[in-house]
Amino acid sequence: MDIEALIKNLQALSDTLKSTAIREGESLNDFKMSVERFEAVFSDLIGMSKSNLEISSPETKNTLKELSEILTEIGNYSNRQIDILQFVSEIEPKK
Repeated sequence: MDIEALIKNLQALSDTLKSTAIREGESLNDFKMSVERFEAVFSDLIGMSKSNLEISSPETKNTLKELSEILTEIGNYSNRQIDILQFVSEIEPKK
């Protein structure tokens, strides 16, 4: 696994999650908490990569597993928002 490439991709995701448009549209505290957890665990992963910790170490595996779980939470939130937008787009005025 190329940990540096993973970190680069996660940094791009982190920048997106911090964007004003997403933050202003956010109405649930759960999303904000998931993003904050993502930032903390992502920071841990960066620290691990700089300390030359083995990718196969239990600590790295646990960190990657936690990142995966958090990204799933964020994805689920996004899917719910998309469902709401689709529902709203289907509403038509009575004629």
